Amino acid sequence: MLAGRNKESSKGFSLFELLGVIAIITVLLAIILPLTRGVSDGALRAKTKTQFSQYALALERYRQTYGQFPEFLNKGEPVAIKGSAASDLMMSLSTQDLVAGSQARRIKWNPEETSFYQFSEGELVRAQGKIVGIADAQGEESIFILVDAAGRGVLRQGLPRALMADHSAEELVASVLIFTQPQNGGRSVYFYE
Repeated sequence: MLAGRNKESSKGFSLFELLGVIAIITVLLAIILPLTRGVSDGALRAKTKTQFSQYALALERYRQTYGQFPEFLNKGEPVAIKGSAASDLMMSLSTQDLVAGSQARRIKWNPEETSFYQFSEGELVRAQGKIVGIADAQGEESIFILVDAAGRGVLRQGLPRALMADHSAEELVASVLIFTQPQNGGRSVYFYE
C-alpha cells in the first residue's frame, strides 16, 4: 500500500487531475474549431463558385439560343439580382413556376420556354411565402451579374475594384462576370467566363 494514502482516496481522480484534463480538452478545442470553420467556409466558397459557373453556363446557352443575353442584363454595368431582376433571371433561365404570374413573363424572357437551369430550393430567398430573390451557397443575397452585351468577349466597365486589383489590365477577358458583395464585410466570390 502507498504511504500516506488511504483506501477511500485512491478510488477516483483528484480535483487537480480533473482540472488538468479539462484544460487540455479546452486547448485542443481552441485549436481544432477554427480549423474546421475555415474548411467549411472554403467548401461553401467552392460551392458558390460552382453555382455561379452553372449560372454563367446557362446564360451562355441563353445567348446562343436567342443571340443575346437577357435584355435586363444588357446595361453595361453590374445588375443586382434581387427583386424584379431575380424574377427576370429565373424566368429567363428556367421553366419552373417559381414566381406568381410567371407564365406571361417567362414568354417575354424565354419565348421558346427552354430550360437552361433548374433552381434548387436552397438558392431561393423567400419572404412571406413568396420567392423574392436568389442566394448563393453561403446565404449571401448580394449577387451581381455583368455581361458583355456587345459580344466582344471583353468586359471593361463596371468591374469591381477588388477584382481588378488582382489584374494588371483595365479589362477582363470574359463574357459573363458573376460576383457577390457581402453586406457584412465578408469576402466576395468572383466567377467569370
